[in-house]
Amino acid sequence: MARLIFRNFWSFIALTAALSEWLLWQWFFQPDATLVTHLAVITLLLGYNRLEWLVAFWALQCAGAVTLLGNAWWSDEEAAAAIALAEPSAVLK
Repeated sequence: MARLIFRNFWSFIALTAALSEWLLWQWFFQPDATLVTHLAVITLLLGYNRLEWLVAFWALQCAGAVTLLGNAWWSDEEAAAAIALAEPSAVLK
C-alpha cells in the first residue's frame, strides 16, 4: 500500500472531501438506495495509527456515517464478534 504524503493541511482536507464524496455516491445514490439506507449507515473502521486512518475516519464523519472504531490488530474471531454485535453496513480496514 502506498503511503499518503500531505504537503499541508489543505491536501488532507481535499483527500478527505474526495473520499467522503465517493462514499456518498456509493451509499446514497445507487438505484436501490432508500431513506432507510440514508439513515442507517454504520461503519466499523478497523485501523492502525496511520494517516490513512485519519482520512477514512473524517471522510466517514463528513458523509454522515456512524463510525464504530475497532482495532486492526484484532484476530479474525475478535473482528467477527464485533461485526456480529454491531451489525455494520460496511467494514473498512
